[in-house]
Amino acid sequence: MGYVRIILGLLFVGITALTATSASISGIQQRKADDQSAAEKVGAAFVWPDVGPAADPILALRVLTEAAETTHSNVIRTSIGLTETDRTQVTHYTLLANHGSRLFENFSLSSGRWPNQQELRAGTTIVTNAQTRDSAMPVGVPSVPLNGYDLTFAGMSTAYKMIPASGRYIIESPNSAAADHFIQIVADRLRQAGLVDLSSDDLRTNESADLQASNSSLDLVTWLLVAVAVFMTIYLLLRDARRLGILRLNGHSVGRSWLQIVGRLQISVTVVALLVCLGAVALSPGIDIRLTQQVLLALFTFTLATFTGTFVAAALVLHGVRIGDLVKRSFQNEVDVSVVDDKRLSDLPFDLSSRGQWKLDKSF
Repeated sequence: MGYVRIILGLLFVGITALTATSASISGIQQRKADDQSAAEKVGAAFVWPDVGPAADPILALRVLTEAAETTHSNVIRTSIGLTETDRTQVTHYTLLANHGSRLFENFSLSSGRWPNQQELRAGTTIVTNAQTRDSAMPVGVPSVPLNGYDLTFAGMSTAYKMIPASGRYIIESPNSAAADHFIQIVADRLRQAGLVDLSSDDLRTNESADLQASNSSLDLVTWLLVAVAVFMTIYLLLRDARRLGILRLNGHSVGRSWLQIVGRLQISVTVVALLVCLGAVALSPGIDIRLTQQVLLALFTFTLATFTGTFVAAALVLHGVRIGDLVKRSFQNEVDVSVVDDKRLSDLPFDLSSRGQWKLDKSF
């Protein structure tokens, strides 16, 4: 009997641990996707062409600076790549012509500060959690869950050392009229540079760059463990049928019977596992309130499902067989204790002469 309880206890621990792990992985993946597309939420997108003189980064920076200062807009360029060790690298390059940016409101710092407008324009400071050899001085470290990827904020003047001028940009303007004016200035300057057939509409794009994280495959494994735990509960109840029958003869309810056979083990093991998992989440670096809430919700869901499954399994066993069968540990026993009368009390292996008391016959 002991090994069944050990296996069942390990299943409860595994369910809790896998739930916390799966929720954390899913939360980190979604956080990374949100960080990659954060600029999309603060403005309208446009595309810088990659033909002719437009490929010149000096021209690009000059035109973007003029358009930004004229319309009091900010320009953001996001670069997503991999390091030499296949670590995701997310970099937001900014050209601030307006004081502050809503982009920074989507992030928090674990230490340091955000650079000011002059520092970003000069390219002398950055905010990053990555090890960098750049000449710019890190003045802040962004909060990244478990430090799972590199996240950097730098000035637009440093962008073209790493990426080409062509690509997708975001205009953060005071209003839509300012954004239209920005696009018109860029189109005019590019036509003056030699792209005579270019129009403002050629720079606009309606394509969305929002990224969605995939669900963790560990969820399926966790649900499978819940099902196995339910079947193990049924097996344990049937193996412990004599004790279960005695409890029912003494008037114990389904809930109390479940608590005696399975519930105490499940409660104690699950509580300890939950405390350990919650402690690990709380001590993990970069875990914010939103990710913590996601882990708590997942733990609540799977814990509730597991307790419900084992309780329903116990109820089905108790209502599906006769008490006499449970006591005799045989499903072929003809004695139906539920309808026993005084004349048949002597046939049972118990002394039921006193209400609420029983005594097992040693010969049974």
